[in-house]
Amino acid sequence: MAERRARLVAIEPDGLVFEVEEDRCRDCSIGCAGRCNLFVTDADRRLRLALPGRNRSMSDARSPDARSPGDSGGDDRVAPFGLSVGADVLIELDEARLRQAGYHGYGLALLALLLGAAAGAGSAALAASLGLKVDPDVPTLIGMALALAIAIRRVRGREPQPTVRPVGFPTVG
Repeated sequence: MAERRARLVAIEPDGLVFEVEEDRCRDCSIGCAGRCNLFVTDADRRLRLALPGRNRSMSDARSPDARSPGDSGGDDRVAPFGLSVGADVLIELDEARLRQAGYHGYGLALLALLLGAAAGAGSAALAASLGLKVDPDVPTLIGMALALAIAIRRVRGREPQPTVRPVGFPTVG
């Protein structure tokens, strides 16, 4: 299971902002030494997670009503999980969901390449049957590129959402 310790530093209307404490996932079996983009942080080691059911692509700009621990007046808002600003948490992503996301992303890209190549080769064969002189590689490459672009667009924004759990609470399930 990929997991990182973090502290909730802000509650924004569309999500939560965490400050990640560690450079890499604990007990990571992949062995990337923190170079993966599973828990991507900004330069300040801040990780933004969208709230469930909301738009997953949070902007890096803080909203005007977002608060952090140093803001004047304190922060009495509570995140949906019962967390408040300053809470220590574990951000986790189980291996089954990570594997499923990999199969979905890479599998869809491979399928798009194959279908795009077949469509391009088919259009080249159709053009040849109509008496047009077309190099079959050109429509094949165009078909592959178009299908891959469509696949990338469908996969983007569907990254697996990690689970946030307060430190000291047992894992459920």
